[in-house]
Amino acid sequence: MPYLSDHFERVRETLLRKSEEMQLAKHTTVIGTARELILTEFLQANLPQNCNFFSGEIIDSKDKRSGQIDILLVPDYSPRFVLAQNYAIALADAVIAAVEVKSVLTTDNEGNAGFDASLKNCKSVKELTVTCEPWPWTSTMSLTGKEVLLPNIPYIVIAFKGPKISTLEEKITKALAATPRESLPDVIVVLEEKYALVRNNDWHLVNTNKENPGLLYFRLWNGIDCLSDVFTYLMKCIQAWDYHRPPTPMSKYLPQLPKTGA
Repeated sequence: MPYLSDHFERVRETLLRKSEEMQLAKHTTVIGTARELILTEFLQANLPQNCNFFSGEIIDSKDKRSGQIDILLVPDYSPRFVLAQNYAIALADAVIAAVEVKSVLTTDNEGNAGFDASLKNCKSVKELTVTCEPWPWTSTMSLTGKEVLLPNIPYIVIAFKGPKISTLEEKITKALAATPRESLPDVIVVLEEKYALVRNNDWHLVNTNKENPGLLYFRLWNGIDCLSDVFTYLMKCIQAWDYHRPPTPMSKYLPQLPKTGA
């Protein structure tokens, strides 16, 4: 096994072991917060240091607001409005990606653990207006030279436990009746089941299956890719932002400012 593949597999096992230790606490809110911290520590320690990590909410220039986000990736040069400790209000024009952490992802409709709750929160992020220029989620495919871009803020769901991959795929298919494709999560990871579902949009992987050009998600479930793929996906988002470095259009959030520059 290649070194990095072995590393990510060991990290996945460590994350699951730490998650189980959280069961010593009795309050579900405490357990959930602790698991968010576990993942935040992993991402913060390993991803590039040119972004910061917060919990909080996102607002756009039209005063539309997202739901609560477990982990916000904010460029180190962009504004963020810290309310208390690590809880912040971030601007839609200054968020690299949003990550939702689930102790257990379920396919029923009950409570915050359900996939429908994740879809609702994801939709609240995807519908935010982003106006910064140049467009930060832009990349060039190395093999073809084709320009690829993401249409909105990337949303990633990472669950410690969850359903079998086929069960989740069935749930997603049913959800499409009421959910536009562009409002779906970009990546869904279930650590215990060792799989990741990654949107087929050419950002991370290229669909070479000409018989199924409308493929919704790539299935990554060989047991080692579930963590490395979400890590690589976030890496690409961070590096794209760092390359384009769009200024924050503060005058759109504060209309009383002079309409010059950013």
